[in-house]
Amino acid sequence: MADIWTACLITLLVFGAALLGLRMRRSLPGPHLASEARDGVVRGTSTISLLASLVLGLLLSTSKATLDNTDRQIQLHAADLVALDQALQDYGPEAAALRGTVREVARRTLRDIWPPAGAPFLGLSDEAVAAALDSLARAALDLPAAGPAQQWARGQMLELTAALRRQRILLGEQAGPTVRPIFLVVLVAWISALFFFYGLHTPANGSTLAAFLVFAVVTGSAFFLILEMDSPLEGILRISSTPLERALRTMQ
Repeated sequence: MADIWTACLITLLVFGAALLGLRMRRSLPGPHLASEARDGVVRGTSTISLLASLVLGLLLSTSKATLDNTDRQIQLHAADLVALDQALQDYGPEAAALRGTVREVARRTLRDIWPPAGAPFLGLSDEAVAAALDSLARAALDLPAAGPAQQWARGQMLELTAALRRQRILLGEQAGPTVRPIFLVVLVAWISALFFFYGLHTPANGSTLAAFLVFAVVTGSAFFLILEMDSPLEGILRISSTPLERALRTMQ
C-alpha cells in the first residue's frame, strides 16, 4: 500500500512541476520565451531526459532482477523440500516422523510469506521454521545407516537440509529492497525539472493539461513498478506461491 501512495505522490510532484511551469510562463517577459532561449532550454532538457531515461532503465532492471532472483530461489526451495521428503521416504519407515516435519516447514513457509486474510506477514523471520530445519539436520545425523541405500539417503538429507537453511538466508538477503531511496529522490527531481521546463515553453490549454497529467501518471506508474518489484515477497506484484503449493501437494 505504501508503494501506491509513493507513486501517487510522485505523480502529483511531476504534474505540479508542469503546472508551475505553465503558470510562470504567463509572467515571463517575451525575450525569455523567444526561439533562441527555447533552443538553449531544449538542449539542456535533452541531456537531463537522456540521463533520467538511463537511470530509470537501470532501476527497473535492478528491481526486475530482484524479483526474478527471488522467484528462482522460491522455486529451488520448493524443489529441495520435495527432494528432502523423497530422501526421507527412501530411507524407510524410521524417518516417517521427519517427513511430517518437512511438510510442516513447507506449510509454515507458505503461510508466513502468503498469509491468509487477517493473518500477520512474517516473511522469513519465523524462527520456528529455522528451528525445525535445525532439528531435521540433527535428527538426520542420529539416524542409523544400515546399508549403502540408507547411507546415501542420510547424506541426501544432510545436504538438502543445509541447502534449505542456506536458501532462507539468501532469500532474506536478496528479497529487497535493493534500490536506495537517494536514487529515487534524485530521479524524481530530474523528471520534475524536465516537466517544469516543458510547461514553461508550452502554451496552456486543455489538451496540454491532459497530456501533462497522462505523462505524470505514466511516470508515477514506472516508479510504482520499481518499488513493487524491489519487494518481491510483499505487495501487489509479489511472487507466486504456486511452487510451494505444488510441493505440498506432492508431499501429501
